[in-house]
Amino acid sequence: MNERLYDPDGALSFRSKYLISQALTFAVKVLKGFEESEDLTLAEPSNRADMEELLELFPLYRDLIETKNGANMESSIIDSVGASITERNDNEKS
Repeated sequence: MNERLYDPDGALSFRSKYLISQALTFAVKVLKGFEESEDLTLAEPSNRADMEELLELFPLYRDLIETKNGANMESSIIDSVGASITERNDNEKS
């Protein structure tokens, strides 16, 4: 068991909760981008909605980004990830 991911009692550590929050934050924004571009083959709105609900349980990263007002940097990273996924998906269809 990785001691960085779990507390001594076996519960998720602060680091684990932060990593889950970070992954959910990025995933929600990427999926929203697909919905807004109407690329419904990748959008999965029900998954995004469930992830947003999970973010209420793991809000650390999202809240940190909002507090630091780092949305501009985060948006450029998310746009880049979304474009890469779309490009790979288009290449696989070819």
